[in-house]
Amino acid sequence: MMKKTMFVYPIYIATTPEKLWEALTSGAITKKYHFGLQVQSDWQEGSAVKYLLDDGRITDHGHVLKCEPLHLLSFTWIMAGDETPREQPTRVTFELQKMDDSTVKLILRHEELLETDFVYDDNTFEGLNNGWPALLSNLKSLLETGRTAAHISRLGKWKTIKTNRKRVELVMDTQIITKFKIVKPTNEVFEAIVNPEKIGNFWFSSSSERWEKGRTPTLRYNEYDAEVVIHVLEVEENRKIVFAWGGNDQETIVTITLKELDKTSTIIEVNESGLSEDDPEIINKMIGQKEGWVYTLTCLKGYLENGVTTLRASLVF
Repeated sequence: MMKKTMFVYPIYIATTPEKLWEALTSGAITKKYHFGLQVQSDWQEGSAVKYLLDDGRITDHGHVLKCEPLHLLSFTWIMAGDETPREQPTRVTFELQKMDDSTVKLILRHEELLETDFVYDDNTFEGLNNGWPALLSNLKSLLETGRTAAHISRLGKWKTIKTNRKRVELVMDTQIITKFKIVKPTNEVFEAIVNPEKIGNFWFSSSSERWEKGRTPTLRYNEYDAEVVIHVLEVEENRKIVFAWGGNDQETIVTITLKELDKTSTIIEVNESGLSEDDPEIINKMIGQKEGWVYTLTCLKGYLENGVTTLRASLVF
């Protein structure tokens, strides 16, 4: 039996549930952000779902499993030309959670995946782990600004690595990778993280000291009456921060890398590794950590780009 995994990607969008739902279900809108593909379905349970190119060719198809307008949409997903041996089709679910009158949290879950569905290359849209973040970032841009990134909208869709082997032994990848674009230079993004006078504007309430290699700052959340000690393992100014946290029995390693796009923009990537594949709660923990990093980087983006300091510590448990 092949080992299955899933891809989960939450994103916060400044829009309404009505507008987001329309963007997910209207072919005229998906064409603008979904690699040029137009979705087609009446969205009744059991009905067909198709994603089509301009010439009518079907690139992906499936059937509606569940449809709760403005809340949840789930359907099977089969990629045309996929020769990978599978026990059953993959499953895509969009869950919409209204945060307030102007923000919706969208959670994408793509389940029943195999390791061959992932491509570990930062410079491609191939692989579901690269395609979905690009697609959902484009959706966010469309709904918030009315614009999309041409290099995402016009490129061909992502691909799956194919295999003709009868049996594939797979190991779950428990890395959690989160990427954001922040319209600020790398030195400002770096300083916001390592400087104890700035971290309270978007993340923890306080840091006991500046983050430097070999130090062990104490990070405190006053709002949750909680604190954690991290061990800073590596620091490259304006480029990389590596630290360990979580304690001996569940310690994970977090690597934050900063890549300069131009003099005014930075790609920040957070990679957290070390979660145990054998943990019976591994899926829930990975989802929780992924949501946490998306939220943290959203707060960082809001702080650096717009001076917003009230987003942090808003999660209710």
